[in-house]
Amino acid sequence: MFGKPQHIEGLPPEDQSWAQGIGGFGGWKKALSEAVVENKAQRVRYLMKKHQPKREMRFQLASRAVDAKAGAALAEVLAQRGFDFADGTHGDIAGIHMLLKHALKQKDVEVWRVLCERNAREPHAKIDNDDVVRMAAKARWYDGLAWNLDHATAKNTEVFNVAMHMMRDGTAQDLSFVLSWTAKFSGHGPALNAALKTVAEEGAVDKLALLLDKGADPNHDVAAAMYQALAFGHRAVFDLLVERGGKLDVYGPDLLARLRQQNPQSTLMAHLESLVGDKLEAAEARRAQSRLGQRYHLTAPDTFSETLHLPEGRTLTTVFNFSTRQQTTIAERVQGEAATPVMAVHVRDFDDIADLAVIENAEHRLVQLGGAVPVVARQLQKSPGALKPAAG
Repeated sequence: MFGKPQHIEGLPPEDQSWAQGIGGFGGWKKALSEAVVENKAQRVRYLMKKHQPKREMRFQLASRAVDAKAGAALAEVLAQRGFDFADGTHGDIAGIHMLLKHALKQKDVEVWRVLCERNAREPHAKIDNDDVVRMAAKARWYDGLAWNLDHATAKNTEVFNVAMHMMRDGTAQDLSFVLSWTAKFSGHGPALNAALKTVAEEGAVDKLALLLDKGADPNHDVAAAMYQALAFGHRAVFDLLVERGGKLDVYGPDLLARLRQQNPQSTLMAHLESLVGDKLEAAEARRAQSRLGQRYHLTAPDTFSETLHLPEGRTLTTVFNFSTRQQTTIAERVQGEAATPVMAVHVRDFDDIADLAVIENAEHRLVQLGGAVPVVARQLQKSPGALKPAAG
């Protein structure tokens, strides 16, 4: 007779009395169904091992566990044969999908965890883990998606990519939720940049800002996001991309050429032309300032040079050598792109420079650059009346 003490060893006292009270033939099926709904894991384990229900009953029990949000009982049902619900094959993908869909309706994380963990270690047929993530993201179920992202490995960037792909089309809150996992996945860059292009086309400034805050590159893929904003007339999006690092001085001319060719009636054409002109002018001003900052060079501890960049590609370089006490002036001019530069060199002694302030200013400049005036040069400077060595 079912329920004798030798069959219930290891059960807690209350479960032992429960087991002894199970009815006659077939009563165990009702008791098992009730134990599943009540989420009594030990009772489920006891009856599953004792009677080993067939595939059809196991699926029904699993479905009841999901609907009842009985995660512990569900784990015991699946422990016996996993997702082996279909005759003739190990593993039932259709059954797995059905259980996961039921779990999405119930929104119970414990049930979702049991199904995902069992699916991950299913030895035979199973659905791809990316599909599980896609299902949770499509349902906009934050808790379930959070479990999947939290338990994925840092190298599994595909899970993050799938979540981004699904949630970027939702609200700014949806996107922000997925982006909160950005730091975990080291290879997140491609997903962010792909989303940036889509969001730029959509014209969602709030979502664009979220992506840029997490490191999306406005210049990725030859400034594709900027072009999408221009092509679809989203000025606020385009301006934000420029403000957050979009390189119009680099990509502006190409963007302008593409827009003129592919979308000449764009409402942002004049705006782009104005910005590109300003950026190119500013870039040239920075280059000029950089050249100016490179005007003085310390070429030796006792020597420095001053280079002036003149119009039409001309340069004028003056070298002050305090050991030889000579000023060398080099004037250079390029007549054509492929021509050899024309150069004129003039050398004169410091003693031949009538304006002593020139030498004094040069001495101060040498010291500012980190050089030092040789002692001999200082002595000669203090004796302006000293005779120059006779030639020959």
